Amino acid sequence: MGIEPDTVDLDAILDPTLTYRENWENVLKAIGKGSDRTIEEDEAEAQRREFLEREAERFEDERSAVSRGEDEHKAAKKVLKLSEENLEKWEEHPDEYDIEGVDYRIEGIVANYGSLELTGDWGVVSILGMRGMGKTYLLEHTTTNTEHIVWIDPTGALRPKKVEVLKIDVMPPEEQLSKIVERAITKKRAVVLDISDLKREQMVKVADVIADTIMRTAKRTGRTYTVVADEIGEYIEQEKQYYAPEFERMARVGRNYGVLWLILATQRPQKVNKHVLALSDYYIIFRLLHNRDLEAVKELMGVDSKTWKAIRSGIVNQNRGEYLIFDGKTYAWVRGGRK
Repeated sequence: MGIEPDTVDLDAILDPTLTYRENWENVLKAIGKGSDRTIEEDEAEAQRREFLEREAERFEDERSAVSRGEDEHKAAKKVLKLSEENLEKWEEHPDEYDIEGVDYRIEGIVANYGSLELTGDWGVVSILGMRGMGKTYLLEHTTTNTEHIVWIDPTGALRPKKVEVLKIDVMPPEEQLSKIVERAITKKRAVVLDISDLKREQMVKVADVIADTIMRTAKRTGRTYTVVADEIGEYIEQEKQYYAPEFERMARVGRNYGVLWLILATQRPQKVNKHVLALSDYYIIFRLLHNRDLEAVKELMGVDSKTWKAIRSGIVNQNRGEYLIFDGKTYAWVRGGRK
């Protein structure tokens, strides 16, 4: 009879002493392929792709650290879709090919387990994932090539090491608040602006003042900034009851002023204004389970149904700290301590 495809334990089935074709035959037997049981084509395709990804990662692990490191820092001339035929090509000549989703280096970002390095000229990054999956840790361990980095914290959770925290717990007149923010973001290379004690209506106004002040300061001084904004649904809501238009403007045109990198983070992507999330150049997706959140991610990625089936399965089964990174064209999984 086989077993349900979603309950297949690939780690228990895969045998490192067998070829990938032999392993794949074992997977087919485990899920009942070829028996009297009928399996939906998309489920079989998702299992197949997951198997190929595991097989490719196993091959990567067997390579020397030097060889793997050189390959990850050198984009091949040809990036292959993940298939049985292309996997054979890649295993024979890993220096000539990259496999999409395995060793393809996404330009502009170095994504690692527990850290994020922004190396490109500019970009907007959306980080999506459930609570407790590692988003906050990644936000705290983000490094950038800009002169300044500013965290906007509406929950009181962001505490990167050796970074000063400015707590904004009252709503002063806008001009006074702007001066306070400007002094903080010019005096320190890195600063956290903690707005967690404000009422939600106040958060929206403060987020607007912060965004406007950062853009004006960057333009006036010629300095470059990275802005990391946690839980943006607090002030960039889909329904626009709580909405900061200047913050949206920073997402749209901030790089023209000197805000070269903007990171947007949320636990519930379906509650954040989709037009703002759609401005992202990169998506980092931790584990999500809610169907509406997953549907929001599917819409943002714009992939076909078969590809989404495999991606969705990977997203819902990720462990803490693991994530998918997508640059609008291709994607890679960050798993088990390495990309």
